[in-house]
Amino acid sequence: MDTLDKTLRSFWEIENVTCDSSPISEELNYFNEHYEKTHYGNSEGRYVVQMPFKPEIEKISLGDTYQMASKRLNNLWKRLNRDPTMKFLYSEFLREYKNLNHMEEITNCNHSNNDGYFLPHQGVLRPSSITTKLRVVFDASAKTTTGYSLNDLLCAGGVLQDDFFSILTRFRKHQYAFTADISKMFRQIETNHSQRKYLKKYYRKKDLKRMSKCLP
Repeated sequence: MDTLDKTLRSFWEIENVTCDSSPISEELNYFNEHYEKTHYGNSEGRYVVQMPFKPEIEKISLGDTYQMASKRLNNLWKRLNRDPTMKFLYSEFLREYKNLNHMEEITNCNHSNNDGYFLPHQGVLRPSSITTKLRVVFDASAKTTTGYSLNDLLCAGGVLQDDFFSILTRFRKHQYAFTADISKMFRQIETNHSQRKYLKKYYRKKDLKRMSKCLP
C-alpha cells in the first residue's frame, strides 16, 4: 500500500500545473518602479514610456555615433546595390516607417556633437517567408568611440513572462482561448520626447530623391 500511495502521489504531483513566479532582482525592481513613475497615456490612447537608463548614466558619455552609423550605412548600400530585390524592400520599409509616423525627420541635425545616439541598421532577407521577407534590425549594441553602446547604459530588467512550458500548459487549462496579432505592436508604444535623441536612425535617400536625411 505504501508503494501504491507513493506512486499515486507522484502521478498527481507530475500532473499538477504550477506557475511559480521568477525571483525579482534588484534591477527588475528598479525597472518596475521607473515604469510606474514615468509612463502615461497620451491623447491618442498610446502609452508613452521612458527608457530605464542606469543611475550612473550622467557619468558616462556615449561619444560620437554618427561616424559609426555612416560607415555601417555605406556597407549596407553596397550590399543593397548588389541585390535589387532587397534594395526595393528596404526602401519600401523606410517609406512605410515614415508614412505611418513611426519616425519623424530632423531638420536641424548636428552631426558634430555627441548628443544622443545613432542606431545602425541592417536588413535580414528571408525570401521563403510568407509574411515578412525583409526584417530591418536596429543595432543598439553597436559600440561608440567611448566603448559604450546604448544597451550598455540601459537596465536589462529581467524575464517578465513565464517559461514556455508554463504558458502552454496554462493555455490548455481553459475551455476557451483566443489569440490576436497586433500589427507592429511595439511601435504602438511611444518613447518620451526627451529621449528620442537616443533613437536616431541615419539613412540615405540617394536612390529615391538624390538627397540625404537624418531621421529618428
